[in-house]
Amino acid sequence: MSPDKTKTFPPDSTFYQPGSAKHKEVFIDGKSYEIIDQKIGFGERVFHLVKIIVFLAGNIFSLFWYFYNPLFKFQINQLFKEFFFGTREIKILTPFHPTPLKISKKKSPEYDIKGVDHSIKKSHDPSSPFIVPCKNLHSTIPTTTSHDPSVEPPSSLFPHSLNEIKFIAKLGGTTGAEKVEDGIKNVYAKKMTSEKLKRNHLLSEYFTNKAYKVLEVKVPEVALYEFSSKQHIKEGLEEKIETPVMLSKFVPEGAEDLYLIFRKYGLDTKNLSTSGLTISKEWKNKHSNLLNDIQNEVKKGFVADALLVNWDLAGLEFDNLKYDPITKEIWRIDNGSGLDHRARGEKKNVSDSEIIELKTLRQPHMNQNTSFLFETVTNEDVVNQIESILPKRDPFLAAIPSHLKTVMSKRFDCLPKYLEEAKKLPPKDIYSAVAFTAR
Repeated sequence: MSPDKTKTFPPDSTFYQPGSAKHKEVFIDGKSYEIIDQKIGFGERVFHLVKIIVFLAGNIFSLFWYFYNPLFKFQINQLFKEFFFGTREIKILTPFHPTPLKISKKKSPEYDIKGVDHSIKKSHDPSSPFIVPCKNLHSTIPTTTSHDPSVEPPSSLFPHSLNEIKFIAKLGGTTGAEKVEDGIKNVYAKKMTSEKLKRNHLLSEYFTNKAYKVLEVKVPEVALYEFSSKQHIKEGLEEKIETPVMLSKFVPEGAEDLYLIFRKYGLDTKNLSTSGLTISKEWKNKHSNLLNDIQNEVKKGFVADALLVNWDLAGLEFDNLKYDPITKEIWRIDNGSGLDHRARGEKKNVSDSEIIELKTLRQPHMNQNTSFLFETVTNEDVVNQIESILPKRDPFLAAIPSHLKTVMSKRFDCLPKYLEEAKKLPPKDIYSAVAFTAR
């Protein structure tokens, strides 16, 4: 199989260029790879012949895979060319998602191609070709005449197709989420429509995440796929999908489940009532430093949570949040209760005349967990958050599904009223829910 397109790069300091090898970028089956041209010796040509025999003659599955998989076919074809013509067109095909490592003390930067054994790299002969990424590789988008305009081009965050991921483990929860990874070890949470997770509920979570991103609240990157075609769908066309599948990129490894952190400090997160955990004053006082760090980070998204109607942002036992003790960052990882759906998928009424959640998210009898997380919110916090959100009206509404744009625009336009009321109150005082009730 021939490449869809080949581009030879000019000399560039972003490459590690051993010998006189020439770097190229090729597109195979809609994906970008980097290759090197270099002459090879007779001994290696003979070795390639042995590999061809092993691949094709020694394994019936390999014969099938040769005709089924374009990339494998391309690799075998290159072995034939190397054996008969003595010219290496390709040594290693590098995936589209290179990840830079720290810059070493050497003049040239070192790179890690995920999925390549580091031990091979360290013992590699500097005179032979070594494939490394280009800084501009992420921005290169292949164009083919058969490209579906509804399909998202390859990116550095998500695989182009669901065929590129494999199942790792069940993640639990009520929606049947699975842990999956792609060919270069990027890990995702996968959710798809089922009896437990209806189409509109899944789309609601997707759009809630998109809206949070606009408001600069930390949530996972998300992407939608069509179940039948397995293809990554472009933004703006999500509501046309009949059977959506959502991939959520795992948050940084340093972030831990908040409920596990609480358990480490002796909090029984299974001591539940219908509205959440019962947390004693003694426990709060004993671990005040930890709680201050967590509450100070969570409350940065208080107005965004209220605006997006995310009643269950904490989870029943703080299982919808992750916290990084080093960076002090909070991630909202499961936002299925945002917009017009409850956590288990039931529809809920969304008011267009007031943002009552500015009150209810801080009321213990309504939600013990969120009231605990937001108990230190001050009037000044609310003022600062609303002032930060107001300039984002257009991109925020662009992230909202079409059937909710009217109601969410009216909710958004309530914010100046709450801002005006908050400015009348002492900035450092704990925010009074009654004062923010719409009039």
